[in-house]
Amino acid sequence: MIPTMTLIREDDIKFIKNSENLSELIKNLNVEMTLKVNNESNSHLFKAFCYQKTKNPESSRLDFFHIDQFPDGVFLKEGEDGTYHCYIFELKHTGSNDLKKLTKQLFSGYIHCKSLLSVLDIDLNKVTYSFHVVFVKENSNQDKFNKKNRAKKVIPGKKINSSSAFDNWLNNILIYSAGEYKKVMEIDKIALNFTKQRENIAQYYNTFIV
Repeated sequence: MIPTMTLIREDDIKFIKNSENLSELIKNLNVEMTLKVNNESNSHLFKAFCYQKTKNPESSRLDFFHIDQFPDGVFLKEGEDGTYHCYIFELKHTGSNDLKKLTKQLFSGYIHCKSLLSVLDIDLNKVTYSFHVVFVKENSNQDKFNKKNRAKKVIPGKKINSSSAFDNWLNNILIYSAGEYKKVMEIDKIALNFTKQRENIAQYYNTFIV
């Protein structure tokens, strides 16, 4: 266990003994998404940033940070060799929809992890990160159309991704940049499987093993 864990309020970091579900109900689409995170190793696994702001659960926990977004789940695994790994998850119904916001959410998770680990007095040189995008479908036809045609056909309610951002998505990376700073994030795409229809809610599910 991490000795400095006592510096963090008790309800903000939760020890995961076996598994933890990340779920999101998308009311306007009648879709419920669930990813089960299974700890099948001998390493300690924690879910971080469990405390949520009342008004906006997806807002930043860092008031000094100019990005006011936050991902759906952050997990921290403590290795037996003194290393640590941060898993950062974001759930999206359509994977490539609004890549600008998705990039901010994942990058925000990265900055939150670095801040937390610094408080825990963990050597950041011993920390690795992975970024995971969980989705029901990957409908990129509109983005492919936009990429090939100058006159873009716009679908109401759908964000238009730039060609460069979409190319990065196809190559499994997202890039956050601000001024001279740039962070390249390699992303792991996790597709959920349809499991059942409960009343009028379509439920999708998958398992992630750490």
